Amino acid sequence: DITSSNKTDEYLLLNCLCALEGPNSCLEHVARVVRKKGHAVVIVAEGAGEEILGQAQQQDAGGNRKLPAIGYFMKQKIKEHLATLQIDATVKYIDPSYMIRSVKANASDALFCLLLAQNAVHAAMAGLTGFCVGLVNNRTVYIPMTAIVKNSPRQVNPKGRTFERVITTTGQPRIHLSSRQQPMFKSLSSRVIV
Repeated sequence: DITSSNKTDEYLLLNCLCALEGPNSCLEHVARVVRKKGHAVVIVAEGAGEEILGQAQQQDAGGNRKLPAIGYFMKQKIKEHLATLQIDATVKYIDPSYMIRSVKANASDALFCLLLAQNAVHAAMAGLTGFCVGLVNNRTVYIPMTAIVKNSPRQVNPKGRTFERVITTTGQPRIHLSSRQQPMFKSLSSRVIV
């Protein structure tokens, strides 16, 4: 996993306001890293970028609002910025969700999926709804959906420990805007590798 191996040079997260352009911006940080290391890896949070690209009105098959295509936008912005600085670079955009889906399941994965599927069917046949089947302490359990989402934060606190670890790990500057400044974007979706 690229995030846990300290190979990432910049994270752009949901609800962490940061400047796209300027002296201490995301694009400038990427340029500095490319000059220093010859490459940069940028990971952006899925589901953001609405401050730049606007909210999508379309919905997917599940009825959820489609997320802005910020990955392609950032790829182009990084490419343009590096070209302006006369830095020769190839910018690649990779959406790992497709790579993850394309990996063939091994025997352990198949057995685990069978266990989850069988238990989900048993619970549904018993009339249970609003739950998720999982494995806790090597036991199959039914977890209410309300319990799953109750304490799971959907945002990273830009003043909290998790974000402090991100800053320390990546070496990226504190590129967040104060609440008085106009945000260029709140976060980004998808992943960009330079």
